[in-house]
Amino acid sequence: MINNETYTLVNKQTNELAFKMFNFESIHHFDHVQRLNYFSLIWIQEGQGNAISDFNNYI
Repeated sequence: MINNETYTLVNKQTNELAFKMFNFESIHHFDHVQRLNYFSLIWIQEGQGNAISDFNNYI
């Protein structure tokens, strides 16, 4: 579940989403392939995991 605190940054030249930040409580947001038109930063504050991004495996 995503909480109500979502922060976005919009590119003023293109009016496209440039950055989005939110907290999530489960991995359901990341359990499928996504192609996004903006950069993503995933900050894992507790626990551990494995991520595959741009054909690289990150542990």
